[in-house]
Order: sequence, then structure tokens, then C-alpha cells
Amino acid sequence: MLLKFKKLLSCIILFSYFQSHYGQDNSISTTDFIKNSSYESIYNSYLEVFEDTIKSKIYLKAYIKKAQSENNIEKKADGLTYLSYYEKDEINKLALLDSAIILLNSDTLKYKPPILQHSFKGGYFRDKGSYKEALNNYIKALAYAEKSNNEQYIYITKHNIGVLKLSVGNYDEAIALFKECINYDEKIQETETHGHSKTLLSLSEAYVNKKYSDSASVYIEKGLLKTKDNYKDLYNEFLIFKGINLFIKGNYDAAKLNIERAIFHLNDSNPQTRRSLLFGYFYLAKSYVKSNQLKKAVFYFLKLDSLIANNKVLFAEFRDSYQYLIDYYKKNDNKEAQLQYLNKLLVFDSIISNDQNILTSRIQNEFDTPMLLKKKEILIQELLNEKKSLYTYLVIAVVLILAVFLLLIYQYRKRKIYKQKFLELIREQKNTTAQNNTKAPIKKPSEVSSELDISPQIVNKILDGLEDFEKEKKFLSKDLTSLKLASLLKTNIKYLSQIINHYKKKSFSNYIKDLRIDYAIERLKEDSLLRRYTIRSIAQEMGFNSTASFSSAFKERTGIKPSYFIKEFNELKSSVKNT
Repeated sequence: MLLKFKKLLSCIILFSYFQSHYGQDNSISTTDFIKNSSYESIYNSYLEVFEDTIKSKIYLKAYIKKAQSENNIEKKADGLTYLSYYEKDEINKLALLDSAIILLNSDTLKYKPPILQHSFKGGYFRDKGSYKEALNNYIKALAYAEKSNNEQYIYITKHNIGVLKLSVGNYDEAIALFKECINYDEKIQETETHGHSKTLLSLSEAYVNKKYSDSASVYIEKGLLKTKDNYKDLYNEFLIFKGINLFIKGNYDAAKLNIERAIFHLNDSNPQTRRSLLFGYFYLAKSYVKSNQLKKAVFYFLKLDSLIANNKVLFAEFRDSYQYLIDYYKKNDNKEAQLQYLNKLLVFDSIISNDQNILTSRIQNEFDTPMLLKKKEILIQELLNEKKSLYTYLVIAVVLILAVFLLLIYQYRKRKIYKQKFLELIREQKNTTAQNNTKAPIKKPSEVSSELDISPQIVNKILDGLEDFEKEKKFLSKDLTSLKLASLLKTNIKYLSQIINHYKKKSFSNYIKDLRIDYAIERLKEDSLLRRYTIRSIAQEMGFNSTASFSSAFKERTGIKPSYFIKEFNELKSSVKNT
């Protein structure tokens, strides 16, 4: 019922949109042009004026009218999708895309899958910083593309997912995807297109963020050469990243020259260039800081803040801009402005931490949330009472001393609990090792009645397979999924999940995590060389994709962090040797 309502609402919005936009549009209603032109010729005419919003809309409306008059559902859906690119109103933009998807899904056997539509929808959410929704749509587009063997859109979607990875700091993975797309473009000889240039730009950005200046320079110069005559906005985006690359090299004057030249020609309201503009403002401000032109630096930091506030698109790097503004207003004794940007910094940290999960430990350690909240309260008190009495200072001093005292108590108790959990873990591991040889086998359905609606033969086969899987340490594979394990055991996901839930008493993900953590503990106890590895390297050895996921799983399983376990175990080993 809810789905039908959404479809109806989308159609109502779309009808209203066409009434207001097409009702009296005589410039393209003369049907001679539509009748005498093919879809291909109208589309090619549109591509020639791609960056001109007014002319592009004229051709796209003609394209849609032709499709309406001929009742060509697929072409109509494509036209609505292309038109959504130029629609500024968010409700209308989504209505156009959802309507196109509904049209194509009305007869899935007759019409082509909505690959293009989900790609555009993913781009819309990506530009808004809604990476989860963007990824959902890109995955749908990729699934449709693979199912229909649409190689072109497989690589387009890989590019789009690469941009998401770039947005959350997975630069190496993003670079690999962009290079894959570039190789494909070269293979099919499509290296002069807008899409190819966008991939070059994203690859350049990734190398700039990695501070691989030489590699970044190569791709930036390629991009400038390709876009100079045909794609003005892209050309200016390449200029911005050329400036950023020069900043990284320490050439601040040249950085300012390139970035200022580029941002002059770019529009703040264009979502396609917004990402580059954000980075342009940020590094231009930093260049002025390096040149000790502080007022100009503040001007561009404020431009960046305005663009962030209007579009809610954040990147972790921009945190430094708020820190700079706070320090700047602190030096100028402007407490109101200082408090304003301290509040913005708190909101920024909250959004980055909760939605994108890309705050680094360095940022958290240097300016974490409790410290920010404490500074905020101090500032508020100073604004309310500029002339504090001796009593107020004494109260603050007592509060601070009490806070430090409580913190020391908390740290002491925390260390004590950690120590206790470590000793329990060592004892548990010893007991587990001693019991391994006498451990009772899992009772299989041939021996007891099974609650599962699965034949005993299948259950036995899967349990035997899981036993081999555990013995051969195949759970260490990084790309392991329930689908892959089911395929390995020659069964389906449903049977596999039911058997793991029933016999292992846990979900698939917890089953794999526990196997990995138990193995990690065993290896760390036995292998002194492994204990010298970084936590990141240990996480990779154990099949985890990130340090955070490994540390979280380790603590969930043991109650302590892996770094603490290694430190305590090394100390335990050392004390045993000395005695």
C-alpha cells in the first residue's frame, strides 16, 4: 500500500511539473522539428550544449515530447532522467527520477532496466553527502548492468562507487577503480568524452589526497589538455586541483593563482562542481595563511563555511577551517564569533563521526568532543560574566580539580577492569586449549531430533563442511560473505544461516568474527613476531578490512582492545623469563 502511495505521489508531482514547465512552451511545441528529427540527432544536439542549462532543456523537452507522442516508454524515461540533471528543486528532481524508474519497472520483460536512472539518483544523493543512499542506488545500477551485460554502465558505476570511496578516504581502493575505468575507456577508444575526463579528475584528486604529487601532475595535465576546448567547468576543476597540488609542493603563490583563476568561472550552485569548489576555497584559504595574508584566508574560510552550510556536504579535511576560525577570533578577542564556530565544529564532528565515519584518531585526540564541550561551557560563562569574582574562579578551580580527580579514578578503575579481563582471557584460553582434545562433537540430526526443516543428510554435510572450513582457516579470507561460504559448501544462504544459528548459536557475521578473533588471540600468544606488527597489519592478517572493525570485534569478544592485550601479554612473557 505504501509503495502504491509513493508511486501515486510521484506521478502527481510529475504531472504538476509538466503542467508548469511544458503547458505554454511554444518554443519547442512546433512538432515539425520533433517529427523530422531522430532521437539520436536530438540527443547529440543536447550533448553539444551539455553545459548550457537553457539550451539543454530545450532539446530534452523536445526529446520527451517526441517520446510522449510516440508512446515510447524507454525514451521518455531517458529524457526525464537527463532533465533531472538540470532541475534545481529537489522534490521535482527526485520525482523525475522516480517516475522514470516507475515507467521502466511497469513491464520489466519489455523495457530495459533502470540503470541510468539509479545512477543519476545515486549521484543526487552523493552530491548531498548521503553516501548510504548513494551506494544503495549505485549497487542497484551495478546489479542491473551486470544482469543485462551492459559493460559500459558496469564501468560507469565502478567510477561512481570510486567517488564514494574517495569521499570517505579510501584512496587506494578509489585509485584502483578509476584506473580500471580509464583502461576500459582506452580499450573502447572513448577517451574524449565528458565521463572519461571526470574519471581523470577523480583520479587526480585521489593522488593529490595521497600527496603523490608527481602522479597527480601527470593526470591533471592530461585532464587540462582534454577539457580546455570542450568542457569549461571540468577544465576549471582541473585547475583547482593543479593549485592544490602546487600547495602540497610548497608553491603557495602559484597555488593561489590557479585556484583563484578557476573559482572565478565556477558557480556555487552547480552540484557537479561543488566538490571541487569546496576544496578550492579550503586550499586557497590555507595558501593565504602560508603567505600571512590572514584577512584573505578568513574570507575564503568563511566562503567554505557558507557553501558547507547551504549544501550540507562535508569532508574531514575541512575540520581545520573551523579550528583556524576559532583561533583567529580568539586572538581577536571576539568571543561571540569564537563560540559560533566552536558550535559549528561540534556539529561538523558529529556529522562526520555518525554519517561518514571518517574522523581520524589524530583529530579525536587533539580536539575531541569532551574538550570542545568544556571549552564551549567556559566561553559561555565568559560571555555572560566578563568580570568574574574570586569566588567564581575558585568554583571553576574546584570543578576542574574534581574533574581531574574523577578522571584519575575512572582511568584507575578502567585499567583494573582491563587487567582483570586480560587475566580471565588468559585463563579461558588455557582451559580452551586443554579441553580441545576432549571437546564433545556437535550432536547431528541423525543422533537427536532437529528443529530445522532441513534433511539430516544436508545438515551433516554442511556441519562437516564448516568443520573443514574452520580447520583450514578459510575464515581469514577478506572478501568472505555468506553467499561465498554457501557456494563453497555447495548449499544456499538460507540453509547455511539456519544451521549456523542453530548449531553455533550465533549469526553468520558473529560466527566469522569470533573465529577470527579466537585465532588472532591464539596467534598473538604463540607468535612474538606477529605481536610486533601494527594493529592495522594484524587486522589484515586476520581477514578484517579495517583497523576499526578488528578492534571493535576484539573488544566485543574479549572486553579489551588488541593493543592492550599485546602490551600486557608481552609484559607477562617478560616477567616469566625474568623469574
